[in-house]
Amino acid sequence: MIKQFIYLIFLVGYFSFSQTTSVAEYVYVNKIINYKSKGVLKFTSNHSNYTLLKSEALSEEERTLDENGNVQINLPDSDDRPEYYLNRELNIFLNKVYGFRQVYILEEEIPNIDWKIEQEFKNLNTITCQKATGYFRGRTYIVWFANDIPVPYGPWKLQGLPGLIVEATDDEDLILFRLSKYSTQNQGENIQIPVGTKKMSLKEFVTKEKPEKQKEFFAYVSSLNTDRNTTIVSSTYTEPPRLELIYEWEENDLKKE
Repeated sequence: MIKQFIYLIFLVGYFSFSQTTSVAEYVYVNKIINYKSKGVLKFTSNHSNYTLLKSEALSEEERTLDENGNVQINLPDSDDRPEYYLNRELNIFLNKVYGFRQVYILEEEIPNIDWKIEQEFKNLNTITCQKATGYFRGRTYIVWFANDIPVPYGPWKLQGLPGLIVEATDDEDLILFRLSKYSTQNQGENIQIPVGTKKMSLKEFVTKEKPEKQKEFFAYVSSLNTDRNTTIVSSTYTEPPRLELIYEWEENDLKKE
């Protein structure tokens, strides 16, 4: 398995070196947890890497209070940034996530979103975009994609349309991805493969590993000596909580009941 993974890294590096790389920068807003950041999508015709950058610092006035009126303090963002890597030639999708003292590389199938393309158009940042809607893991997304940039990529795990996704929101207006900058680089710009300390499937992580890591984290937090009026909450340097409300295997289990 290790030899195969090393070979994969070499193979992808070879492909990326010979293709022109484009870069799309996105503003990312998650109203569920008052989180704002930027994401960078690098892609060639065959593969892509989306990396979420560090969040913007909150001023003292912007800090939120919990239901008891206590100040919530967010721990600093980790230097290990969440990444989402897609390779269409090898049919590979990898996620890099942080799980309390461990950096995971998670494997899953390339998300198959059943997009409904509509005959509605608008201009976003001088780019003519077409509307599409699609359901993905518990949320319905309204997206606008650019037919003039004919690549099937977008921010996070949203992809599979005949053009680059320029804007995406969920139907509850809680999630926003919006293109802020687009450029085409010179040949030789590499698409990075996520690197971590432990590799497993997304399902194994969600159902087994993550609950154990959460127990470890809360045990660690409870051992800290903190002010009674201060509540420590986990940093959102990984995939924001509740972005994916339900997974395919959970939906299948519900259908069987």
